[in-house]
Amino acid sequence: MKYLIFLLIFSFFTLPVQAQRSSGSRIFIDASQIPDSVKNSQNKLFAGISVSRWEEHISKSPGKGGKQYIASFTDPNGVRVRARYTSQGKNMSVSRFYVSAKLPAVVTTAVQRYAGYKAMGAEEIKSTEKQKTYYKVRLRNEAGSRTVVLDEKGDEVSKGNSDVEIEPEEGDH
Repeated sequence: MKYLIFLLIFSFFTLPVQAQRSSGSRIFIDASQIPDSVKNSQNKLFAGISVSRWEEHISKSPGKGGKQYIASFTDPNGVRVRARYTSQGKNMSVSRFYVSAKLPAVVTTAVQRYAGYKAMGAEEIKSTEKQKTYYKVRLRNEAGSRTVVLDEKGDEVSKGNSDVEIEPEEGDH
């Protein structure tokens, strides 16, 4: 009986991790589990910056198969950063998360076109493979909120014309 109770409790805590892995989503892992090639790339790109959290993603999407690793950290300017790597250590992209007070000038200027909206924050996404930069900007007004994607010039990019996944967020219209 004690064995059965132990088994049930153990299953309760381990099944969510197994389910998370099988769905192709992320898990948090210790730095000791990160391949040296990934850690070496991280150290070359962001020398002297400590990673606060590592994630492992196992993607089942066509063209995105295999393991990917994400390093999360804060840069010297206080901006949250996520760097994505293949299991071979190739950097895929770097995302920086800006609060409204620290938005890049291109975003601040572009937001003025959205009358009545205020920028709540933005994610700058630099694709190293395609050498493109996009800004995923969260806008809000009295009626609700919306997310827009801008290119590096500040022009709005439609859903099918960017490398950025534009997923509707709660409250978007």
